Amino acid sequence: GIKECKNGAEPTNEARCTVWQAMNGDDIVNPERTCRGFCSSFGLQCINGYDDGENSCLYGGDGIGCDSVLGCCSEGGPTPDHVCVCVVSSMMPTKDPSQIPSTTPSKNVSEVPS
Repeated sequence: GIKECKNGAEPTNEARCTVWQAMNGDDIVNPERTCRGFCSSFGLQCINGYDDGENSCLYGGDGIGCDSVLGCCSEGGPTPDHVCVCVVSSMMPTKDPSQIPSTTPSKNVSEVPS
């Protein structure tokens, strides 16, 4: 199952979707067993993952990242469920933002490569 998390360290808001999901290892939704795999199956990008508590949206700490194989080496042990934090690709922060404004800014945001 999948449940929206409106609490915790990174609750769902206008910029991100945080969900408890029990789809780790699902052949269609998350065969990779990672939050990156889960988010990408919905056309989203992962920004973090968390071990869950009590099979719910109980989570916190620094997280386990997007590429931890869920249920293998994470604190929660071999479980099919974790909390994943996803965003629309265009909402991802710039990895290396420029320190000086561009003298030739993009005219159309949709033309900027992702």
